[in-house]
Amino acid sequence: MVALPILFLLPALLATQRAASTEAPRAAWSVEVVLETRAKLNGCAVGDFDPASRNPEIASVDSTGNIFLTRQSGPRQFPWISKSIARAGGELIGCAFGDVDPTREGLELVAYGMLRGSEDSANPGAVYLISRGEEGIEIEEIFHDTALIHGGAIGDFDTEREGLEIIVTGFSKKVHLLYLEDDMWQPQLLTDLTGAGKSVATYSKSALVACDDGNLMQVVRLGDKWRSLLFDQAQSPQTRVATLAGSVLVSRDDGTLNWISDAGKRQVIFESKNKLRGAALGELDPLNEGPEAATAGYGKRLVVLYGQKRVRAWRYEVIYTDTDRFHHVLIAEVKGGNKGQEVVACGHSGRLIVAALKR
Repeated sequence: MVALPILFLLPALLATQRAASTEAPRAAWSVEVVLETRAKLNGCAVGDFDPASRNPEIASVDSTGNIFLTRQSGPRQFPWISKSIARAGGELIGCAFGDVDPTREGLELVAYGMLRGSEDSANPGAVYLISRGEEGIEIEEIFHDTALIHGGAIGDFDTEREGLEIIVTGFSKKVHLLYLEDDMWQPQLLTDLTGAGKSVATYSKSALVACDDGNLMQVVRLGDKWRSLLFDQAQSPQTRVATLAGSVLVSRDDGTLNWISDAGKRQVIFESKNKLRGAALGELDPLNEGPEAATAGYGKRLVVLYGQKRVRAWRYEVIYTDTDRFHHVLIAEVKGGNKGQEVVACGHSGRLIVAALKR
């Protein structure tokens, strides 16, 4: 397939400003280690995998290919329970929940990484589907690429097709769409990238792909063709991307966390001396009028940021310091009884962290 041309999205050319990010007074956070493994935990996701469960599950994947499910056994202060539900053939980098197969009960889990071996090997990359079958939990390899698959997301990307699709990218510098047709998984090459794909997020009916050459690309279907639009460009590799209500958050290797509003205004809202590997948006504090974000990375610190509705400044606080560097952060509701969502993070220590604001 011929690579699609890179088109330029005009808002991407707007200047980036540095926000006056100040350290916030320490709030009362409850931080729990809900899972600890011997291998590094590369990625996690939150979803309703088991419809019979009262609480959502946190899926996490490690460097040996293990896939874990962790959930609270009841409301409020009930203990957390974890179990390994499947194992892939190689190291796994990330995962995502979604109803990609409506014929199956509950949501499915998509995990991606290596077909075999570690991420540093020259082996092919792979995508796995984990679902609930009649005889228990099943794992199936549904796609493999020439190199490590490092980013993936589930969404309604193809407006001409019913249901949800999967978009994946990685070190092959390609973006693929995976969809179910007549009980068979079909891959479609959407575009070639100029750098390795590191992270994917849904953005309306399109996908944003963070690349290690500094480009943030928007992959979208326009009419009968797929287009690759330059959404943002930086001198530093883009590492993680998240979206919420039209706003975009991007972390970079240079230690900056970058906010792009729904109007296209750009701000550096946090700066670290270390590489960042986390970008998350959500509703952590219902009393805060602005947006909330979270990030983490090689500095081993888990950071929460509070946007201010009437001013451009952001407040931040370090809510936890781990024993090793972080690799992934998200914001989602995983605990019962809280008014806001929680921060979920994991990394090289093998710990899965859940942090909740006490109110």
